[in-house]
Amino acid sequence: MRRQHRSVAFGVAFALLTLLRPSPDARGASQGQSLVSVPLEVVALEPTGAPADSLTPGSLAVTVDGKPRRVLWIRRVSRGPGSVDEAGRRQSDGRGALRFAAEPARSVLVVIDQTSIERGSERNVIEAAAALLDRLGFDDRVGVVRIPIPRDGHLALTTERAAMRSDLRRVAGLATPAGALPSVVRPAPPAPVSDENRAAGDPETASSPERPQIDTDRPGSLSGEGVPPAADVFTNLRDILQALRPFPTRKVVAVFSGGLRSGGEKPIDELSREAIAAHATIYAFESPGNHDDRSAAPALSALARLAASTGGSATVVGKSADKAIETMVSEISACFVLSVERVRSDDEGTAHRLRVDGLRQRLVVRAPAWFVPGADLEDLMPPSPPPRPAPAEPVVPAKEAAAAPARDLELQRVVARASSYVAGYEREYSMLVAEEQFVQSTRAQVQSIRSDLLLVRPQGAERWMSFRDVFEVDGKAVRDRDDRLRRLFLDPSVEARAQLTQIAAESARYNIGAVERNVNVPLLPLKFLRSENLERFRFKLLGRENVGGVSAVRMSYDEHARPTLVELNKVNNLPARGWFLIDAASGAVIASRMEFELSAGSIELEVRYARDATLGMWLPAEMTEVHWADAPNGVQSRTMSVDARATYSKFRRFQVTTDAQVRIQK
Repeated sequence: MRRQHRSVAFGVAFALLTLLRPSPDARGASQGQSLVSVPLEVVALEPTGAPADSLTPGSLAVTVDGKPRRVLWIRRVSRGPGSVDEAGRRQSDGRGALRFAAEPARSVLVVIDQTSIERGSERNVIEAAAALLDRLGFDDRVGVVRIPIPRDGHLALTTERAAMRSDLRRVAGLATPAGALPSVVRPAPPAPVSDENRAAGDPETASSPERPQIDTDRPGSLSGEGVPPAADVFTNLRDILQALRPFPTRKVVAVFSGGLRSGGEKPIDELSREAIAAHATIYAFESPGNHDDRSAAPALSALARLAASTGGSATVVGKSADKAIETMVSEISACFVLSVERVRSDDEGTAHRLRVDGLRQRLVVRAPAWFVPGADLEDLMPPSPPPRPAPAEPVVPAKEAAAAPARDLELQRVVARASSYVAGYEREYSMLVAEEQFVQSTRAQVQSIRSDLLLVRPQGAERWMSFRDVFEVDGKAVRDRDDRLRRLFLDPSVEARAQLTQIAAESARYNIGAVERNVNVPLLPLKFLRSENLERFRFKLLGRENVGGVSAVRMSYDEHARPTLVELNKVNNLPARGWFLIDAASGAVIASRMEFELSAGSIELEVRYARDATLGMWLPAEMTEVHWADAPNGVQSRTMSVDARATYSKFRRFQVTTDAQVRIQK
């Protein structure tokens, strides 16, 4: 039963992760010893900028208030898409003393300081923040806050991206550009948020009256009368961090700003201690402007100091923010929790200066500048997942198993993230419909069909499948469409398995060519990446490439299990092979290729996806299908027997209602 969520003065309905309690081994690897440990969190990066895969207590040097502390043990925490699978595989390897844990859902708060962003330069900031949303996993919880905080503004830290994008569209720079006449700029009105969105997220972490309240009636800070003074920017940031503080799980706060008027190091250090107390790491994205009076310009150095003091980093947002966003998302995909020996001064509850250095060559370590001991630090240690059982056949071929361990780990990570992505994608894509324009050509025939393409899961079925609802063939309307939709989706007498068979048959109803098939739907290759199907395939990394500013990994696959997942022309052992192009950070599938070898030819299908700015998803954009027929009498040549191309547009929602209608909005 879902609990009712309530708003506080700020309207902050932060639906954060269920508190992750430490497993017994995480509470202290020193059990049985006289030593008592205190946990710390650090980010360790390889020279490439990727998170380190392993550390030992001897890899780090820790000093507190200038005095060395002994590191007792270390755990690696995988975070975000694929983290549970990755940690489970690493756990089952049993190599070394390093333990593993997973945080499948991250909490990311986007804060945009409109007071320091120049009017007219909002676009770069909005695009950068939207790019960050695009690179996160479907299960990551996200929120957007604009400074100054709008009066009566409400925010949900939620998996619903549409609400967040609506907030981003309301961003308005309030700083006056160089040479422009001063003017009073009122912040955009707050985005209306429904009760459903306000309560989105984990019902077990509903907001309550005990949460800290942000005073929205402070004079001068939220009146909307021009740009508030710098002190109020700090106040807003402090209030946001204090609102996060009751929740001891990790948070990532991405601050987009033109700089902070700090007034010295002291207020910055005080603000960084607030972030550390809230278990929040700040990543700063700077949007410098052109100022007539440089002495009065916001200080980017203050913003960078704030981020570094929390264990984060700062970067400048240029015309393309993809690289900066990718670096950040990579960094927050893993961290290390290390335990240091407790001393008597730790019980005083005061902040101590902390420094963590990497002793391994070229290892980059980021850690908070302050250490405040407390019992809630143990909540930073999620439990270890159970070891993953060894597969009947290895996911990686034997030759590759002997390759460099780092490459094996990268392959495991990419497969795990892609599989996690597909699970979320099917959930998010469901009830979404696209219009498909599909032209098929053979030597004897050219056919053009228009269809609605849906991803459906009939009642009682365990899996999703694509459904091509053809409504026009060669310019002529299909007459039985309404009856067909009712029969497929609303007939209670049809068993689920039979219903799936009927849907597949209807999807292939207007295919032309000699091969009977229902594989020419753009989402079919995603089926191979479902968790239950991974062991059926051998995967191999082929390299990296840039796709529209996204660093993508090309990964091949080859089906080895029998019977195979695909049947063509009533042949049930037809292995699939091909490749995926995958966003290395989020696991998103950007493109795919699927090949089948027939007795006298082959079929090749390629799908290209494109990012949709409104829905925040990679959606099918184009599919090509080619059939090759081998030449007779052993001649070493082949001919094209089918050449087809489909394009996709007009993505919208559909719904099945109880009044015997299936409504697809046009």
